[in-house]
Amino acid sequence: MPIDDIIKVIEKHKSFLVTAHINPEGDAIGSQLAIASLLRQLGKEVRIIDNDSVPETLKWLPGAKEIELSKDIKECKFDAALVLDSPNIERIGDVARLTKGSDIVNIDHHVSNEKFAKIRWVDPHMSSCGEMVFHIYKAMKEAIPIDSAMNMYIAIATDTGSFRYSNTSGDTHNVAAELIKMGIKPEEISEKIYEQKDFASVKLIGECVSTVQVTPDKRIAYLEARRDMFKRTGSRPEDTENFINFARMIKGVDVAIFFREADDGKTHVSFRSKGNFDVNTLATAFDGGGHRKASGCTLDLDLEKAKKKVLKKTKEMLSE
Repeated sequence: MPIDDIIKVIEKHKSFLVTAHINPEGDAIGSQLAIASLLRQLGKEVRIIDNDSVPETLKWLPGAKEIELSKDIKECKFDAALVLDSPNIERIGDVARLTKGSDIVNIDHHVSNEKFAKIRWVDPHMSSCGEMVFHIYKAMKEAIPIDSAMNMYIAIATDTGSFRYSNTSGDTHNVAAELIKMGIKPEEISEKIYEQKDFASVKLIGECVSTVQVTPDKRIAYLEARRDMFKRTGSRPEDTENFINFARMIKGVDVAIFFREADDGKTHVSFRSKGNFDVNTLATAFDGGGHRKASGCTLDLDLEKAKKKVLKKTKEMLSE
């Protein structure tokens, strides 16, 4: 079994790099912190190093302060590098240079995974990497500290849209139930994640929602966040997490798209599907990827050109 291969690597090596994809969110952060805690329980040397900072909304997570940024590190060597929640090595950004000479281990649940690591556990049926880390704890018969339980719960809850998305299974609920029995308080976690936005991010919501449009057939809904919006409201790009749901909730919509203009002139695009349409295939057409119901990509185009190109392709694929 793939999980057995992961355990063999953990037992074999002493020093570990733990990392995840660029612009990390709840699952990436939570699963990294939880598996790092497991490794330390086993007496291993561990450093969590990411390409980008922990979002403000997640800095309260137990252990989040120990996450380092790759830009601050010149050189270091590890026996093994655990790459979580990333379908390819490019997705971890600058951290990739720190994996050289290490046994690269990939733990991931993306259907778009490119099988870049010889040692890997890739299971698209899992709701999140947080759920996968839970099973590693169980397989190794290690006690789960309350802090790790909280980080895994947050990883699972955020990646399932608070257990609303189609990646939520009966097993996912069983895992969540076990974590709650350990002392996790879902109402407190939900409040910290979803109900503690600063004034700037709330103002940004208003600006972005005002851009919502639907195609004539009402099957595609899309909205955008421009650089001038961030400047005007004093908000950050990370504040747009879940903004795509304002388009997704529109009745009759099959595909929701969120366009975010970046400072480097590129455009980040997120996709969500409510019906049977596979947005992973759509994202793959632009060298992106993810899941069947939730995916994304980055285009080396300005906002208007990216919108035109993505909408054209989406309409074509919906008509097929």
